[in-house]
Parts: sequence; C-alpha cells; structure tokens
Amino acid sequence: MAKLGEPEEYLLPVLADSVLERATRTYNPLALLRGLHLSLRAGSRRAVIAFGFALGYLLLAIFVAMAITKPFWGDHVGLFRGDDGFYTFGILASPQPSRELLGLWIIPIAGAIAILLYAGLTRALRAVRRARSTQPSNRSKR
Repeated sequence: MAKLGEPEEYLLPVLADSVLERATRTYNPLALLRGLHLSLRAGSRRAVIAFGFALGYLLLAIFVAMAITKPFWGDHVGLFRGDDGFYTFGILASPQPSRELLGLWIIPIAGAIAILLYAGLTRALRAVRRARSTQPSNRSKR
C-alpha cells in the first residue's frame, strides 16, 4: 500500500480514466465534463491534455449557442462585415454598423460544426486515452 502512495493521488487518475472511458463510449456530455474535471485535478500532464479538450468543448458550446440564439437575437449572431472592412464572427453584445452575411444559414452551419467538433473531440479523447493506456505506467517504476 505504501508504494501506491496517498489514496487520492492514486485513485483520482483511475476514477478519471473510468469516467472518460464510459463517456467516450456513450458520447454522454455530462460524463465528458465530469471526466475532464477529474482529469484536471489528477496531475500536470493530464491537466494540460484535459484543458485542451475542455477548450475544444467550450468552442463547441459557443457554436451550439449561436445556432440556438440566432432566431431570437438575430441582429447579434452571425458573420458580420463592418463598414471598416473587418469581419466578426460569433455572438456580439452590440454589433457595430455592419452587414450580416449569412442570415439564417448560420443555424445549420453552426449546428454542423458543433456536431463535427463533438464527434471529433470525443474520438480524439478516446484515442489519447487508448495511447496512454498502452504506455508503461510510471507507478510500476517506483
């Protein structure tokens, strides 16, 4: 038992792996969030990887929010070309004088991007986990 270390130090990565294993198989978004949270707490290397995936899922949430809010807040969501020639994409609190270029097409575009991001990130997470599980453990070297 002494070789394993503190229970929290040993069990947190195991629990994170278990939750992520189930989440990547089922594509359950709540389990993915819980697994990423546990991975962030599990250690520095895991935290960097989990933080990268968390940013990816945050980007996915922004695209979902764009698709949902466009019908209700249409003047503030989309792809805008300002009078100064600059383009702005996303949800804007107060758009500058500009022209919205995509109209309601932003809904299926943002939805498709969100679906592709979700599937891609979840498969990449599964691949990272699989690659990590085939590497020799540092614990066996203690």
